[in-house]
Amino acid sequence: MDNAPPQPLLLGGERADTPCKWCNCLLSRCDAIRPNRKCCPDCRHPKRVQRRRTKGFKLPAAARSVTRPSRYGNPFRIVGCSVVGMNWTDVVEWDHGIGAMPEADVLYLEAADRLTAVQQAVELYRELLHIREDEWEPTRFAKWISDARGRDLACYCRLTEPCHADPLLEVANASTIDLAFQQHCRGCGQPFSGHGLRAHQSGRFASPGCAAVARH
Repeated sequence: MDNAPPQPLLLGGERADTPCKWCNCLLSRCDAIRPNRKCCPDCRHPKRVQRRRTKGFKLPAAARSVTRPSRYGNPFRIVGCSVVGMNWTDVVEWDHGIGAMPEADVLYLEAADRLTAVQQAVELYRELLHIREDEWEPTRFAKWISDARGRDLACYCRLTEPCHADPLLEVANASTIDLAFQQHCRGCGQPFSGHGLRAHQSGRFASPGCAAVARH
């Protein structure tokens, strides 16, 4: 198929193996002995949460919506049992909100059923993230993904189904990403995103020095 990458081999929907915000222990290690085992006193792993259209639902304050039309929305759309999107080269370079994207004009694949189409759309998004990380300038990619780092990500997908938020969680929280836009705590000198710094200095396990700096 023209302008499309090779067909992905893996299927989405796996639980994102994110590192703890405080000690970097992977979620899989926390769960190695028993489910939901804590790796440290303030164990906190960014996770996927489900947005709802029901009356009265409020997105958790610390969560980041990754639905369309945000810049983290999946540009690969499901139409029936097909996955469609923009030209692959154009998708790779697109770093604006998904809502501003031109109409999809490339058929990426036709699946046997809708669930398979969703799984393949998730894997296309995973491939897109890795291509951007490899081909974009490091500072450009770090700036684009920084707002998803260390935060719960919210989408309308059911938690039991594949969702593009899972690969986004894994890539955004990878230790290999050098965030050029990190802020440093003046108490301990450790680097954080803006959101992470506020959580670090106000958390119940913040050191006295870090908490004191935040109050001035």
